[in-house]
This record gives sequence, structure tokens and C-alpha cells, in this order.
Amino acid sequence: LDRALGDPNVDAEIRRHMPKTIGMFPPRPAAAVLMRHLAVTSDERIAHRVLRALGRCRSAESTLPLDRAILERRLRETLEETFRLLDRRLMVERGAHEDRRRATPSQELLVDLLRHRYALATERVFRLIGLLYPGEDVRTLYRGVHDVSRKVRDSGRGLLEHLLDAPLRGAVMALVDDITDEERLAAARGYYAGRVSGYAKALRDVMVHGDTGTVSLVAYHLDEIGAGGFEPDLVRLRGSADPAVAGIAERLLAQRAVSEDAMHGA
Repeated sequence: LDRALGDPNVDAEIRRHMPKTIGMFPPRPAAAVLMRHLAVTSDERIAHRVLRALGRCRSAESTLPLDRAILERRLRETLEETFRLLDRRLMVERGAHEDRRRATPSQELLVDLLRHRYALATERVFRLIGLLYPGEDVRTLYRGVHDVSRKVRDSGRGLLEHLLDAPLRGAVMALVDDITDEERLAAARGYYAGRVSGYAKALRDVMVHGDTGTVSLVAYHLDEIGAGGFEPDLVRLRGSADPAVAGIAERLLAQRAVSEDAMHGA
């Protein structure tokens, strides 16, 4: 299982089920394997399931030692990814308002997907905090700060403020406070400073950092609005280790070539 989880030639959907299976082994050897993969994986869905499995290991053995350096690095990276997803979603939404030709069904789906990935990334932030602060009931805290009751939310936020130190406190509180999305991004200083400008740049960044489903949606959206200017990105994605992503890029490049031939023939 350890070897297969780290083998990119194993189907990604199969690999994503492996952390749960590894977590069924005794906590210490299981956690050692899971931490190794947490340190290196770039697949956010695998990382998510590794964190869930690590949480079960920690529940089974409360004194389970985990490498804080790895957890702290992943927390910084996850916070950056969370704010990046928020920024890209805002830009994709704004782009459709600026040019109604972009307001296609695939654009709406892309916004929903980015919102979903943002929610999952926020959950990963809290799972990492839970592993870093094992004496705290972070699961209940996470539910509390998202509760429909303002009183419960305020209580949860107060506990979270007490738990975390600056600058981590400010970035995490920005994810859960009742503030605008622009205010969240402004509070992300120190963890995210890569604000993107322009619709094309936002789509390009989503393709670079996206999983198969996200890249597929962007590609379909480019089909709807025209992929001009994205050829270098598609050429790069054609070499992706993910066969689905490579196939999408190949299809779009082929379509562009056919369109250009037709224009020259006319």
C-alpha cells in the first residue's frame, strides 16, 4: 500500500482510497507511512484523505508523535491554496460580469467547483490544526464556527482566537469571520500575496493548479469561448502524467489546428 500510494502509474481513483486502508493498521506504523505521503503529495484529494486517516490514528493513540515541521509546512501551503482558490473564484465570477459571453454553463460549474474546493481546503486547514493541537477538540470547533447560530459561531471563533498565535490566527480567522471575500484576501498577508488580474490569467492559473475535474471544466469553457492564446498552456498540459488531462489538452489542440486550417483554406 505504501508503494502503490506513491506510484503515479497506479490509477488515481484507486490511490485515493489507500489512506483509509493504511489507517486501519496499528497507529504508529500507519502514521509513519501517512506522514511520508503527506510531506510529498501534490494531489489535494489524497492529502485530504491522508489527513482524515491521520486523525483516526491520533484518536486511537492520543500521544501519537507526528512531525510538526511537516504539519506546519503543509498548513502554510494549504492556507496559501485556500486563499488562491478564493481569489481565482472571485476573478472568474468578475470576468463573467465584465463580458456576458463568458457567462456560460461551464463557467457557472467552474465557479461552483472552485467554491467546493475552497470549502475542502478550509476543512484541511482545520484538520492540520487538529493534528498540531491534539489536546483541542478541533472537530467541534470547526463545526461551531460554521454553525447557523451566531451565538455558537461567536463562541467557536473566540476559542479559535485563544488557541492560535499570530500570524496564523489572523489568516485562519479570515476564513471563518463574517467579512467580505475581499477582506479575507486582505487578511491573508504572509500566507498569500499572488493576486491575479485578468480573466485569462485566472483561467490559466486554475489550469496550472487544478485537478483533472477542474482542468476538464476550464478546457470545456475554452471550447465555448475560444482557446486563443492558451496554446502554450495546452502544449504543456499535453505532457501531463494524468492521462485524462493530457487527452483533454490533445483534443483542444487538435480542434485549434482544424479551425486554423479551415480559416487558411477559406
